[in-house]
Amino acid sequence: MTSLPRDLPAKQRGVGRRLSIGQKLPLLTSGLVLLVALTISAAAYQEVRNTALVTGADRLRGAAIQFAQSVRGNRTTLINALRSTGHKPEILSYLAAPTAAARDAALRALASDPQPPQVFALELRDAQGSVLLTNLVDTSRRTIATSSLSFPRPTRPDSGLVGTFTEVQATIVYPAVVMVPGPVPGYVVSWRQLAANPAGVRLVNQLLGDQGKLYLANADGDFWFDLAGARAPALFEAAQVKSPIVRDRAGAHGELIAAAAPAEIMPWIIGVELPRAAVLAPVDGFVRRMAVVVALCIGAGLIGALMLSRHFTKPLIELTDATAALAMGDYSRRVELKREDELGRLAQTFGTMAAEVEQSRLRLEEKVAERTRDLNGALQQLRAAQETLVRKERLAVLGQLAGSIGHELRNPLGVMSNAVYYLDAVLAASPDDVKRYLDILRRQVALSAKIVDDLMDSTRMKSPDGKTVPLAAIVDSQLERFAQVDGIRIEREIPSDLPPVHVDPVQVGQVVFNLVTNAVQAVKETGGTVKLRGRRHSASLVCLEVSDTGPGITPEHLDRIFEPLFTTRVNGIGLGLAVSKSFTEANNGSLTVSSTVGRGATFELTFPAAPEVRV
Repeated sequence: MTSLPRDLPAKQRGVGRRLSIGQKLPLLTSGLVLLVALTISAAAYQEVRNTALVTGADRLRGAAIQFAQSVRGNRTTLINALRSTGHKPEILSYLAAPTAAARDAALRALASDPQPPQVFALELRDAQGSVLLTNLVDTSRRTIATSSLSFPRPTRPDSGLVGTFTEVQATIVYPAVVMVPGPVPGYVVSWRQLAANPAGVRLVNQLLGDQGKLYLANADGDFWFDLAGARAPALFEAAQVKSPIVRDRAGAHGELIAAAAPAEIMPWIIGVELPRAAVLAPVDGFVRRMAVVVALCIGAGLIGALMLSRHFTKPLIELTDATAALAMGDYSRRVELKREDELGRLAQTFGTMAAEVEQSRLRLEEKVAERTRDLNGALQQLRAAQETLVRKERLAVLGQLAGSIGHELRNPLGVMSNAVYYLDAVLAASPDDVKRYLDILRRQVALSAKIVDDLMDSTRMKSPDGKTVPLAAIVDSQLERFAQVDGIRIEREIPSDLPPVHVDPVQVGQVVFNLVTNAVQAVKETGGTVKLRGRRHSASLVCLEVSDTGPGITPEHLDRIFEPLFTTRVNGIGLGLAVSKSFTEANNGSLTVSSTVGRGATFELTFPAAPEVRV
């Protein structure tokens, strides 16, 4: 393999020190794999994270509802147990006749039923709420005076209620009350303390995990506490907990997710709480697993890219070196690749190209010589065009001078025309030769006036005064200016339904007059026909054709017919058609000519049709 020549310029040698395709391809492939993996991982992480948060919120809401249902079930069990105690005959007898014997029997009846550990006192109270009998189940709680504590009072026999929480001497207690049926009303009150129930703790761990917490509060939200009886900050306002609710909140150890549900038939609120980190813990595991997958994908992509780049870059290096040799003039360099893919066909094409380069170079040299000759010819044409331009500039200056001179010649020509008219009138009986010379003088004065008018029209162009007029009216007004000439027939063919045009009738009339004058002059010597034909060119254009049967215009003159000061007649200066074209374009029209030598010429005058006026 041949390397690049060392005598290349420094800038070209510097290219070789840059990264090659064999280096860029693995890096690019690895980068693309990394980008795709990171994009997919980020999208998956966001989706899993959102799903985990929604699932966690649903999980907490369900836990709060389940705890509330569990509390309501315990309430039913508790009320049923108290109702069985309140139905005992000893209790009913003591309320009816509170004797000493009945008292002892009622106390034994109160103490006969086993109570759960949460119950520390079982009382019998009268209708006014005064304590009649007390069975102190937990003797360690003698210091808690329950007689002053309020309790809810059922209004129907055999009905029962559970009261709100009250904090007494660092202990949170609540009452359960049933109404004793009978002729003398009374109440059985069970005072219970809040304690961590092992079954309740297991249920919390089962539903929320070891990081979840359960809280309780009165329905009015006056204070919150956990299962151990410790006060806690309020999770929600009482007004918010009309139904199960979930929200995020900030805690002392980070972001938390809290949920609460009302106990409904009990004046309590059940709240649960779980750290956000515990909810997102599975997501963190997903991120770690995805990181491993991304690393494996990048490694596999890098290895595959290295193998792929070696497969392609080796023949590319050979082709690059051969191309560099060809650029240095070595046309014999070839690349032999035994491959059937695009690189193999590229090598074959390179060999064909190298064989053609020599011939192309020779052909190029021939073309350069040919283009040089063409360039010399173009330079000659450019010089001729430059000379024409200079000549036109000089003619423009001459036109300005002619305009000022023509203005000064109008008065003398007017005087001469009046003098000829006067002489013709006073010498009516003069000899024929005098009349002939007066006629010659009259025609020459008229010709001079026409030349002056053309000069003035070419030097100053007035803005058109547009009016809506029929094209036939313009043609007829101009034909009236022509006297009958022997041997010349002027035909007019303009349809009556031809739309009018919006033009300056004076300027367009001058154009029509000039065209008819040229046509009459073309057929004057041999005789012939001048025809004016109007027609619709299209739905929005109206056309007037002025044609003659004269000798026509040669092709070399046809392209210059509208140039100022160009004429083929000995008695004209070549301004009539130039002025006519200027007037036509000023009125938004176009003037073109077509001719066949020996068969006359046709000038086509086209204008937009005037818009229809709707009444």
